[in-house]
Amino acid sequence: MTDNLDELRHIEGFPLGEDEDLLALSDPPHYTAYPNPHLGEFIEKWGTPYDEATDDYHREPYVADVSEGKNDPIYNAHSYHTKVPHKAIMRYILHYTDPGDIVFDGFCGTGMTGVAGGDLVEITLALDTEPRTVTVPEDLAEALQTAGLRAEFDAASYSVRKEYVRQVESAKAAETRVRRIGVIVERLRG
Repeated sequence: MTDNLDELRHIEGFPLGEDEDLLALSDPPHYTAYPNPHLGEFIEKWGTPYDEATDDYHREPYVADVSEGKNDPIYNAHSYHTKVPHKAIMRYILHYTDPGDIVFDGFCGTGMTGVAGGDLVEITLALDTEPRTVTVPEDLAEALQTAGLRAEFDAASYSVRKEYVRQVESAKAAETRVRRIGVIVERLRG
């Protein structure tokens, strides 16, 4: 199945690239590397489209505490800079949906909505196409830039970058933090 990409180019967010490349990164209608024109078809087949005349959906705003710990094995499976514990997301899904509703997570950065939905509903579709990222603390970034080693840091594997950041952020004393940054810089100099 292929899409007529010319009909989609006007949509904000349509990526730059050759049609062949965009289609190679896609598996329509399941996921696409461009604004997905199949979402309406998916809702029509699997869901109930909103009808203002017959829909009586109403929920009061959810105001309960959603604090959850971050020591769950599922939460700790991988890191992501905006991750939310799936147990907190479950509460929103339970509050705002009815059995059989479709939960759509258009960004799916961490997959936690899919994990939460998988514990509550029959079907959850999610695709994370974003690269794994590591947020570098300012002092480490500055030291890497000063030493001319930021490119070497960025070229290291995700696991190595994550470990370097963990070493810096886990330092309890400022002197320890500075020393650890120095060690990281020296390791990257090789």
